[in-house]
Amino acid sequence: MDLTRRHHLPDPPPGH
Repeated sequence: MDLTRRHHLPDPPPGH
């Protein structure tokens, strides 16, 4: 299980 991977979500770029 990769909890760190699940916790790290692909946040949108700044200004989007």
